[in-house]
Amino acid sequence: MTSAPSINESPPQLRVALMSMHTSPTAELGGRETGGMNVYVLETAKRLAGLGIAVDVFVRRDNPSVPDIEQVDSFFRVIHIVAGPVERVEKEDMSPLIEEFAESVCHWTAEQNLDFDVVHSHYWLSIAAGVIVSKHWEVPHVGMFHTFGEIKILHGISAHESIDRLKTESEVVSVLDRVIIASRHEGMLLKELYGVDESRLEIIPPGVDLKRFLPRNHLEAKSELNLPMDRLILLAGGRFERLKGLDILLEALAKIDGPKERWQLYLFGGNSHPDSLEERERLFNLGKSLGIEENVTFMGSISHEILPSYYQASDLVIVPSLYESFGMVALEALASARPLIASDVGGLPSMLGKSTNPDQLPGILIPPSDVIRLSEAISSVMNESHIAEKLSLLARRRAMEYSWDSIAADLSKLYRSLR
Repeated sequence: MTSAPSINESPPQLRVALMSMHTSPTAELGGRETGGMNVYVLETAKRLAGLGIAVDVFVRRDNPSVPDIEQVDSFFRVIHIVAGPVERVEKEDMSPLIEEFAESVCHWTAEQNLDFDVVHSHYWLSIAAGVIVSKHWEVPHVGMFHTFGEIKILHGISAHESIDRLKTESEVVSVLDRVIIASRHEGMLLKELYGVDESRLEIIPPGVDLKRFLPRNHLEAKSELNLPMDRLILLAGGRFERLKGLDILLEALAKIDGPKERWQLYLFGGNSHPDSLEERERLFNLGKSLGIEENVTFMGSISHEILPSYYQASDLVIVPSLYESFGMVALEALASARPLIASDVGGLPSMLGKSTNPDQLPGILIPPSDVIRLSEAISSVMNESHIAEKLSLLARRRAMEYSWDSIAADLSKLYRSLR
């Protein structure tokens, strides 16, 4: 085994073990198991390290060619732990490896003579492992589930979830020292479903990189990307799965009056997994049956480097999800100062400030699955320039409240309060 390099010559103020069993924060975005959680772990780890906190992210090794230790920054490492076969395992099949993963983490850290002050686990698999690890180390345990099986069933996102997942989530949520949630709405659901005491809930939402997602003249961005200058560019995307509501969007667009040559929808995301390909095919066929197939461009996965340009080039970003615990696409659109239409569901209204400043919303909120209301909202932004201008002006201001620096500062404060 490769020996652990020194994290930093000067001692860290705090040492945190981040558990991310099923996916690495340094994995390429756009894959089946890469998305908002990867971004959250990566961005918070980088900024916590910048605050002088040593962060080791423990992931399950699924590739024999990666090093034992990835030194991302002076205080930030990714540790690849062997648990089960050194190959890709679907997260749905990973629960039998939880105990082995936890024991391997404890064994590795003992070999390296490392002590940690806090365990922070992401997703139910890691949280279950983190319960074992934090008990062994006798340190506080913080967890962020990102999604809950019961909530997915409640919102019709999933017809069924594994009994193992549902049972584990109901058990571990009660033993965490703190449960990090993205919004008040999520906290309300946890209190209803699991009886979680409000004193153990901590609202620390995902953030956005305000230096990457910036306002820019969208005509310049259109030209740079060779997008049609004579059409309004509509942008939507994420993982290709039914909960994203992209079929609702296509139906809404088909109802818009006027020549179809006015607009072009660009759908980004999806991957080569059969479920994703099946959903893409379903959407393509739906567009064809609606007579708008020529107006829909499937872009596939967009590189992390070029994604900001697509936001900047858009005339309107649409998030028609049936449920979102938070909604990274919406936040990145706000940071890019683009007009936004989003479903009034999950954490999206909280992100837009619906309860605190309803008269100054930086986006239009629509009931999920409401084709008519969505079509009307899109038409209003397309036809009334003052609406788009107002939304753009309010958007960046709202996004400033979600910088990754402020999110990391909140995490640091939480960790220190538990010592």
